[in-house]
Amino acid sequence: MLGRRILEALTTAYGNMIFSSGFIHGDPHPGNIFVLDGGRVALIDCGQVSQIFREQRLLVADAICAAANYDGSPEAIKALADVVRGFGVTFLPGTER
Repeated sequence: MLGRRILEALTTAYGNMIFSSGFIHGDPHPGNIFVLDGGRVALIDCGQVSQIFREQRLLVADAICAAANYDGSPEAIKALADVVRGFGVTFLPGTER
C-alpha cells in the first residue's frame, strides 16, 4: 500500500533527523515533502532547522512513548503530564487530571 510506504518513509526520515542527527526541520508542510517513485520521500526547504541536544532528544522520545501508551487512565495522564513538564510546561493546580 503506497500510503503505508510514504508514512514509513516519513517516520524513518524524521526519526533519523531527530534522533540520529539531532536536527528538526522547522517547516514540514506538504509543499516541502516530495513523494518519489515507490513511496520514497524527499524533504526540501531546510531553511528553518533547529538543533536539539541529547537531553532534548530524550525528552522527545519520552513524549512519544507516553503518548503511545496513553489510555486515559490516571497513571497515563500523570506520566504524560510529567513528560510535558520536562519541556517547561506548567499546569494550573488540579488541571492535569
